[in-house]
Amino acid sequence: MSLKDKLSSRKGALILEVSPPKGVNIEEIIEGLKPLLERLDAISIPENPRGRARMDPLAFGHILRVSTGKDVILHITCRDKNIIALQSELLGAYALGMKNFLLLTGDPPSLGDYPSAKAVFDVTSEGLISIANRMREGFDLSGRELGEKMDLFIGAGFNPFSEDEKEKEKTLRKISLGVDFLVSQPIFSLEKFQYFTAILPSNIYLIGGIWILKSVKIANFLRNEVPGIFVPDDVIERMSKAKEQREEGIKIACEIAEELLREGKGVMLMTGNDFSLARDFLGVLNEKL
Repeated sequence: MSLKDKLSSRKGALILEVSPPKGVNIEEIIEGLKPLLERLDAISIPENPRGRARMDPLAFGHILRVSTGKDVILHITCRDKNIIALQSELLGAYALGMKNFLLLTGDPPSLGDYPSAKAVFDVTSEGLISIANRMREGFDLSGRELGEKMDLFIGAGFNPFSEDEKEKEKTLRKISLGVDFLVSQPIFSLEKFQYFTAILPSNIYLIGGIWILKSVKIANFLRNEVPGIFVPDDVIERMSKAKEQREEGIKIACEIAEELLREGKGVMLMTGNDFSLARDFLGVLNEKL
């Protein structure tokens, strides 16, 4: 079943984010994924997260799609490519059978290993959404016909925990430009997530980001140092009191994921390619569902 069909069924969808390798070794990642595949509905492939060079996500996504048989969400960012290359990537991915795209502005190069690299940013994520939606109608940005309409399933990111009031306007604008699904920043407060998403149209598919806290130190770092991440007091307290902090972090993540799946939403698990952590999370989640 495709990701679109699974989300359309409103029975929930479980997605694992898998970053491309920094080198050429793919087999290690595929072997790590094998025990998890039966429980997964799709694999999400980020593009050079935090501005660090990795294997091309289009090539990596195609290899994973063929080797695992799972649907893939390909991230495309505006950081590294101009509007010509962005359209080329959408066309190439579609020709290889990939239809699910998470369209993002992208982290600036200053965060990564090549701070002197020049960012492109011909468009932001909103401009890229407009381009993809135009291609879905069978035209490129210049108005040239593509020969057929492209059956794209278009996604975008959003931050339901932002203190900026403009975040709601920005999210609604993305929806108006043709977004089908939204992926949130990591959720540590279901209450805030549900409050924000109550304003969104019911026909938009929601996928909640899930990040497993392995220690209270990490929880405090996310809370105090990472913009856009909200870690509430009760989560900090639970982590600080836990004898086994990794297990408590898994428990917290599973409680949130369980609720999202019961509501028919998607869950995107972000473990930084820590497949043992993903395995333990899935083991606890399976006991709950």
